Amino acid sequence: MPSARLLSAAKWTSAAAVVRALMQVLQLVLEGKLSKEIAGILGISQNTIENHRSNLFRKFGVTNLAELFRQASRLGFWQG
Repeated sequence: MPSARLLSAAKWTSAAAVVRALMQVLQLVLEGKLSKEIAGILGISQNTIENHRSNLFRKFGVTNLAELFRQASRLGFWQG
C-alpha cells in the first residue's frame, strides 16, 4: 500500500481558502445574487465566480439552480 503524503501547512491553508470561497459563493447564490453581484461583493472576477458556480453544480450533482436549492437544503447548507 502506498504511503499517504501529507499536505504542507501552506497547501492546507490554500485548500481551506478555496473551500471558504466556495461556501461564500454558495451562500450568495442561494440568496439570489447574480455572478456579477457576487464578484463585486467578494472582490474577485466574474469569471472566477462562474467557475465556482460550475464547481458547486458538479459537486452537488445538479444541473440547475432549483436543484441546487433542493440539494443544499437537504444537506443542511441552506435553511431558506
